[in-house]
Amino acid sequence: LGQFLSSPSVKFQYHLLSHLVLLALLTSTVLFHFHSRLNRLETLIAVWFVGLVVEEAIECRNCKSPLIYLGDMWNVMDLASIGLFYLGFFAKLGLDLTTGAEVERMSCVPDFVDSRYYWIRVLYCVCLFLLYCRLLFYAVIFKAIGPKIRMICEMLVTDLLPFLLVLGIFMAAFGVSLQSLLYPNGYYQRRSAPRLRVTRLDLHSSRWEMQRVWVNLIEKAFYITVGEFFVEELKGLACEEAGCPHEIGRVLVPTALNFLFILVTNVLLLNLLIALFSKTVDQIHGNSTSVWYYSRHYTVEEFQRRLALPPPLNILQAVYLLLQRLRAPRCLHNTRLGRHRATMLRRLRGVRRESAVLKFVYYLAVQAVAMRSKRAELYLGLVKSNRSRHFTESTGETAAAATPAEQLQQQQPPIQAVERRLASLDDQMKDLRSMLEKILQQQQQQQQQTLEVPPPPNYQLQVHATESSSEDATGDGSQF
Repeated sequence: LGQFLSSPSVKFQYHLLSHLVLLALLTSTVLFHFHSRLNRLETLIAVWFVGLVVEEAIECRNCKSPLIYLGDMWNVMDLASIGLFYLGFFAKLGLDLTTGAEVERMSCVPDFVDSRYYWIRVLYCVCLFLLYCRLLFYAVIFKAIGPKIRMICEMLVTDLLPFLLVLGIFMAAFGVSLQSLLYPNGYYQRRSAPRLRVTRLDLHSSRWEMQRVWVNLIEKAFYITVGEFFVEELKGLACEEAGCPHEIGRVLVPTALNFLFILVTNVLLLNLLIALFSKTVDQIHGNSTSVWYYSRHYTVEEFQRRLALPPPLNILQAVYLLLQRLRAPRCLHNTRLGRHRATMLRRLRGVRRESAVLKFVYYLAVQAVAMRSKRAELYLGLVKSNRSRHFTESTGETAAAATPAEQLQQQQPPIQAVERRLASLDDQMKDLRSMLEKILQQQQQQQQQTLEVPPPPNYQLQVHATESSSEDATGDGSQF
């Protein structure tokens, strides 16, 4: 039972089920059960998040340094969701302790009227949004979805962020020019006021506040970028009584400034962004198999290091392991075997990302050996059954055993399943062999470009040893 619960596939299923239950609880809280006083559902969710904190602490401890832990996008998302929930939870707990008696005497609904409870609801909603996005982590192992998630991440980081910087510069230039030409110094023109009879008192009474100026500036620049051009408002055809633009600006902005901004953003920049996205999709689609292999191996390794029980049950397992570690005699850690084990663990934790493919090749090779041994056992069982049948025929005894045709039918389905599994393993190992060759070529090119001194002599030996080990692994798959 312990080995079954500790397998990565079972851990994956249990953690996915736990995450879905947490999403259901938090969704129900945000939609229907968010009140001014803390209830049992929010307390249960807070205990659930304690299990997530334990999980993240163990994962951070398994990393070589905190920077490596924070370099993973999923870990940052987990920390952000945990921090947002506890920020809202403790803020609501503080309000409950300070204004609990007053809330009970109020006739209105404080969680709807009081703005403080509304901002706590906003924190819960952002936390829930991050938890829903966290479901993409569990979809990485699927071959049809994993490379597409990688495409989304690459497009966000490498393409969209630089594009937003360039677009922000053009939006700032256009927005400031538009606002200054339509509403000089923040003043607007009344529809009923004559052109030459505007006094200084009328100007002071018909001026926008600075906050409204900035909001109007940003809104106009953004919505024009996405296709809402405000033609009637810019020309003064649909303006309010106390918000008409300047008469010269009504002609200059729609005909000249708005035309140039639409030409640059909608025609040039957006098409450039689409071209960048297409290039990123083509690059990742060409290496989709290798991307999926690495993502699956990374997921298997992560769930191999996690506790067997999902949150919040992992709290009990973590406490049990901590007590067991404290009760263990310290002399075991000082023995030669203990020191050797600690050294090997440190070396394994310091393995670079490029060696993940090598480790996955070893994993496939172990599976291939196990499948071949199972196939040999099946064939050996078939041979023994045939020998026993010949023995009973020679002695003249009658046995109630099945006929040879029935025995062959009984043995054939598992043999076919093993053969299919071996064929898939051989195909995967062939793909990984080509990936290893590409990685070794890239490493050699990087060292030739960055290092001025020649590589040490044992580097070539290591390269040849790695190639020979990969050939042996793939060679074993091609024997049968």
